[in-house]
Amino acid sequence: ISVSSVLFYEYDQQVFALYHANPISQK
Repeated sequence: ISVSSVLFYEYDQQVFALYHANPISQK
């Protein structure tokens, strides 16, 4: 596994968490 893949995975997880923590419907 490459470092870039790990960083991308971590970034994707953060975006996923933030998106579901702040749904657009609640804004």
